[in-house]
This record gives sequence, structure tokens and C-alpha cells, in this order.
Amino acid sequence: MKRMFLMAALMMSALLMTLGRPSTADANELIPSEYLNGGVLILGEASHGTAWYIDRSSVRVEQEGPPKYIISFQVFPARYDMTTGEITRVFDGSWQKCLYDVEHDRMYLYNSGMTPPASPWVYIDPVGLVGETPLDTCGEMAWYIIYKKPFYGGRQWRDSDGQSRWSNYGDEVYRRVDNSY
Repeated sequence: MKRMFLMAALMMSALLMTLGRPSTADANELIPSEYLNGGVLILGEASHGTAWYIDRSSVRVEQEGPPKYIISFQVFPARYDMTTGEITRVFDGSWQKCLYDVEHDRMYLYNSGMTPPASPWVYIDPVGLVGETPLDTCGEMAWYIIYKKPFYGGRQWRDSDGQSRWSNYGDEVYRRVDNSY
């Protein structure tokens, strides 16, 4: 009985540790290289054979007026072999931008080409479902590249049910940026 309780507690602990934390690939999928082009392109997200790289050299502040900041950056999608992690093709980059509201601790992705456009900015939740858009992590990385501190990461947030959860952005996001220089 004691052994079953211990096993159940360990399994529950493992499950709780993964909630709110993104994985960059499925369990049986190898992730692609964290860096391309000599570290200029940094892996943001990877899943199902597609990876998104933020171009560190393209990150620019468009508006820096507290409480709102706008940062633009280029993202390069790439295809990779899910069994080897080898990059098979890098596609042309596209410009993206995020709005950061530091007064309300909210990040938004510019609604470029999303239909129907209910708003020019789409809210990026710090917890909850990961992968609604692969640019979420690139937006977090862009802030970190400019200001050398996480925007959402490193702290807990309330989810839609009022539960306290860790941000979707783990230490690996900031480590990748730091190691790219």
C-alpha cells in the first residue's frame, strides 16, 4: 500500500513539473540545432518537423515609451528531419513584432494575416496552451535580447482557472540566447 502511494505521488510530481512548461518537440522527436548561421539564428520553437528561428541581429525596438514597448524581429521557419534533427530546408524570413505592456504585464503579437482580424494585436498568455502560435517564444526571446531579462519567464502566473503556474518559458529559452553570442 505504501509503495503504491509512493509511486502515485512520484507520477503526480512528474506531471505537475511539466504543466505550464513548453516542450520544443514531441517525446519521440529529435529537436533541430539550437543555432544556425553562426549563432545568429536562435531556435525558438520546434514541433512536427518545423522549427522557427529568431534572427538575433534583426531585433529592433520600434517604440520604447513606458508603459508600452514594440519590438520587431525576423523569424525564419525551417524543416527538419524528426528522426535525426537535421535541418533540411530554411525558408525566407518574415518580419514579426510584439507589443509589451509592462504596466499590465501583457505581451501581444501583431495580427499579421490572421483571419478574421478581431484586433491588430493578439494576446500571448504566459501560461496555458503552448504552441497556439510558434512566435510566442520568439516574442519572449526578442524582449530578452534587448533588455537582458525575461518578460514572462522565471515567475508564476495565474491561469484562466486561477491556479498559479510557471510561465511557458523555461530557462532554456534564455540560455539559448545567452549562448548565441
